[in-house]
Amino acid sequence: MIYEIRSYRLKPRSLAEVEQRFGEAYEHRKKYSPLAGFWHTEIGPLNEIVHMWPYADLAERARVRAEAAKDPNWPPKTADFILQMQSEIVVPFPFVPDVTPGKLGPVYELRYYTIKAGTLPDVIKRWETKIGERTKLSPLVLAGGVDLGEANRFIHIWAYGSLDQRAAVRSKARETGAWPPPSKSSTPRPSTRASSACSTLPLAARTTPLGGSISSLRTLARAMCAPSSRDRRSAGSASCRCGSCRTANLRRTGTPWPSSAKV
Repeated sequence: MIYEIRSYRLKPRSLAEVEQRFGEAYEHRKKYSPLAGFWHTEIGPLNEIVHMWPYADLAERARVRAEAAKDPNWPPKTADFILQMQSEIVVPFPFVPDVTPGKLGPVYELRYYTIKAGTLPDVIKRWETKIGERTKLSPLVLAGGVDLGEANRFIHIWAYGSLDQRAAVRSKARETGAWPPPSKSSTPRPSTRASSACSTLPLAARTTPLGGSISSLRTLARAMCAPSSRDRRSAGSASCRCGSCRTANLRRTGTPWPSSAKV
């Protein structure tokens, strides 16, 4: 099994329309092959959607895409909103099970690591020694190396019920020694696709299970606020001027988004 992860950077304010058009077009696309996941980012690179497609191999991917391209209803009519597109083929680590339908999330963490050339086999071995302990704390959706796309990179996707749960799980994993795997000189360095709000990762707030339908509803993951003294303020604090809280306040109060708003 392989997974194609496609990331599209969109024009500001176009996300809702793109999701709606994608969902409508997917009703025609799913008869060719199912969608494994569909997310939009809330923390990390903004105005971005990520969709993940499973295939048996590259030959099946080529066949399915050729068939779908003949359908007048696919691809969705979203080209005018897309600023940048990226596609990567991910080969799962040997011990990672196939992505199957189920209810997870609604918060997903997508982590992208760039590593030294030739060190992926060692990374896989070290992951295998610890992944059993780590997945007792929260489910792993996918982990694998990039076979086609940016070289020397691997991707892992984790599901959480909330950002609070994510923080609690990661803290417990460190305290108990369940995670991360033992390090060596080839320890992966974080990808340049980093989030200033929440370590070095983007967070996505919506997914669709295999064979499911795509909802255009937008779930706002509670943003992580800038630290204040020893405690973290709750997202949307009226007194806080960080970008996350200003965005949360605008959305919660229904305040029209000014064209010159700086958040």
